Formats: sequence, C-alpha cells, structure tokens
Amino acid sequence: MSKNRKIPQDHRPKASEVEAPEPAEDRADPTVTLDGVEYTVNLAALADPRTASALGLMQELADASAAGQEPDHHVVAELNLRVPALIRRLVGARGEAQALDKLAAKHGSLNIAHVVQFVYELIKEARPNS
Repeated sequence: MSKNRKIPQDHRPKASEVEAPEPAEDRADPTVTLDGVEYTVNLAALADPRTASALGLMQELADASAAGQEPDHHVVAELNLRVPALIRRLVGARGEAQALDKLAAKHGSLNIAHVVQFVYELIKEARPNS
C-alpha cells in the first residue's frame, strides 16, 4: 500500500449544524373560519387511524356521487355514526355543536353530504398543502 493515500472526507454538515424540522406535535393547531365560525383544528387527530377510516368512507361516498351512482347504504349508515365523532376529534365538542348547528341552519336539516363537505373544507383550510 502507498503511504500517500488520501483519506476520504465527509463534506456534509454535522447533524448538530442542520436544523431538524419541527415535529408535528409542537406545531400550533391552526384556527380556520368557515361560514363565519372560527374552529381550532386538532392536527394530531389527522394521524388517528379512526380519522383515516372515516376519511376513506367519505371518499367512497364522494366517488359514488361523482359517478352518478347511489351510494351504498352501509357506507352512509357508517358515516352517520363516524362523522360526528370525527368532527369532535378535529374541533372538540363545542366546535362540533357549532358546526352541526350552523349546517342545520344553513341547509334546513342535517344531511350527511353537507357534513362531509364541511369536513373536507375544514381539513383543506387547516392543511392547505396536503
């Protein structure tokens, strides 16, 4: 072996010099306004598996509606059970009551399609880049 052999150097910055992204738990929950009502959205609720399951059912309903098909009545029944809890996880019990009251006043009655649309708008406003 040669005595003049070069030793490789690492030119990347040391881990202590690189700023780590802020963990999601440390970020402030955003406040969004829909139909004149302010809601503070719990971003941690978006990582909850129950939220993912409810959002999947909401997507099934949206897909059926977009295709001009009647949605599966099991999906609608399941959404009627899960969506209020989803809203409660996202905006708390007070926010849920405000949202459902506002939707009932706006549309004359509560319809799962209107509630699902509200949830989509809430998430879109809270996480616009998602």
